[in-house]
Amino acid sequence: MNGQDVPYSSISGVVIMAAKDEPVLYVAEPFWRDGWSDLGHGFVEWWQAGSELLFPPCCAFCDADFVPAAGEPHLCPSCLSRILRPLGSLCQRCAMQLPEVAGEPVCSGCQQSRLRFDQVLPLGFYRDDLRQVVLQMKAWRGEPLAAAIGKLMVERLDPRPVDVTPDLVVPMPMHWQRHMSRGTNSPASLAWSMHLASDLPSPVSLLSYRRNIKKQGMLSSAERLRNVRGAFRVSTSYAIKGARVLLVDDVLTTGATASEAARELKKAGAASVVVAVVARAIGRP
Repeated sequence: MNGQDVPYSSISGVVIMAAKDEPVLYVAEPFWRDGWSDLGHGFVEWWQAGSELLFPPCCAFCDADFVPAAGEPHLCPSCLSRILRPLGSLCQRCAMQLPEVAGEPVCSGCQQSRLRFDQVLPLGFYRDDLRQVVLQMKAWRGEPLAAAIGKLMVERLDPRPVDVTPDLVVPMPMHWQRHMSRGTNSPASLAWSMHLASDLPSPVSLLSYRRNIKKQGMLSSAERLRNVRGAFRVSTSYAIKGARVLLVDDVLTTGATASEAARELKKAGAASVVVAVVARAIGRP
């Protein structure tokens, strides 16, 4: 950096130069890190495009015959109406549902805890059809659904009241052992779809696990915090000082994992971390 132009290059050969007077958000890692991920996602896009030529287009959730308008997510009106429900009053920090008569903009939990992210933007709550969406995306057959939901998140998520326009989209990392067992990585698929819909860069290897962790769903709130403490690393091949990060995941429950990831991103220089999730779990366990 040091007053010099710093390029970002990807496998596609696109080079974006940061002007000398502007902050440099990040520098891409070598081809063998982000490049192979680009190839994998590119293959999925090619396969989906070929499938649409051979088979009638359908809703990514219910499989009903459906032809979306250009650029719209592959979700039929019926599924959209079931997925997008009114959220009511939400905590401005963690997006927990607040009583209608609540006088404070943040919940009591956020007033007492030190969550490191700035805001949570949920598409909805983890129940009914949206719960099924999340579960379906966790299987490899759910890749088209993750692509549709990612595009929907770009269209529908409102960053107010923080009103922070992100500079890059970062998926919540998944340990390679869990990725191998599932056969898919839904946060990465969501982030890639959001990248395609928004043109925001998505450096998939910016954030990664130092070690495998226990499943958070089996732990108490206190155990979750201990479980993820020090679990993440930010690649030193990226310079993200001043960057506004949109961290993407499928579900947020207590916020322990997202908070620890945000802590590491801010420690590496990120100015803000807003968490975008498909579903917010109702209440804290």
